[in-house]
Amino acid sequence: MAAVSTADRGAIVPAGAGEARAAAALIHQTDPGVWDYLFRADRAAYDRFAMGLWARPGNNFSFTETVVVRDRGEPVALEMGYRGDAELALRQRMRAEATAFLPEQDLEPLLSQARDIDYLAPHIPGNAYYVHFLSVRPDRQGSGLGRLLLENVWRRADRLGCDEVHLDVYTDNPAVDLYRAFGFRVAVESRFPHKPGLPAHYRMVRPL
Repeated sequence: MAAVSTADRGAIVPAGAGEARAAAALIHQTDPGVWDYLFRADRAAYDRFAMGLWARPGNNFSFTETVVVRDRGEPVALEMGYRGDAELALRQRMRAEATAFLPEQDLEPLLSQARDIDYLAPHIPGNAYYVHFLSVRPDRQGSGLGRLLLENVWRRADRLGCDEVHLDVYTDNPAVDLYRAFGFRVAVESRFPHKPGLPAHYRMVRPL
């Protein structure tokens, strides 16, 4: 595994609109099974969706809500998050923008599948910082970048005046142990008994 250079270690910076391809790959690896469920295993459709939305400001897949760690100019890790009371507007903007990247016959099945996922995710309080995505490129996992990004989450949340941090994670994701080590507790466990392709889901919470 390549080491993170001294110049890159700790260099958490705002994301850029031109980093769409790397960002889409990082977001996809947060849970490939769920993305395959949502996009019916059509990776090209996922890429159009994720890359297109990334470059549009002000939605919940956008570079404007994201910080990254770069190595030689390439994002190798990212964290995307926002205040809970901003989520509705960000999601509405996402759904409106998505029509530019997916034809209507593809968009409606996606939104139907996404409504299933919505049932798994509890409400995000307005005063909570919500970690939407946290991802480290596979060849950099184990190098401390996940911890670095989580430590930065506390600073982002504090600047936004939040009282706690929330995140959603599937129960079989190895990151659960990292989140526990950082003081997150499982607040809710959700599951779909009639959808065996979707694993059980945790809402994890940590007070600031």
